[in-house]
Amino acid sequence: MTAVKQYGKTIHFAGGVTPVQLSLGSSDCGQYLLIRWQEEILAVHGAMGCDVDYFEFENGERLDALELIERIEAAKSATNDVSHDIQ
Repeated sequence: MTAVKQYGKTIHFAGGVTPVQLSLGSSDCGQYLLIRWQEEILAVHGAMGCDVDYFEFENGERLDALELIERIEAAKSATNDVSHDIQ
């Protein structure tokens, strides 16, 4: 994913990416959290464990994995937009 850089245990989204622009999924084995932005997919191994502490956005907002999932799900619910699901 070109809009992402990893610094230690923080994944930084650049270029104005916001949580409401992201979609979620998971791998069949359950080991990867899949995050989609436009046509790109980031597979984060161990996102629900200890491999990633924070997802950080250009505006300085930092969310842990559960907070990120909750924010994306809230955006999906508010708009009834199934495009937030990775197919």
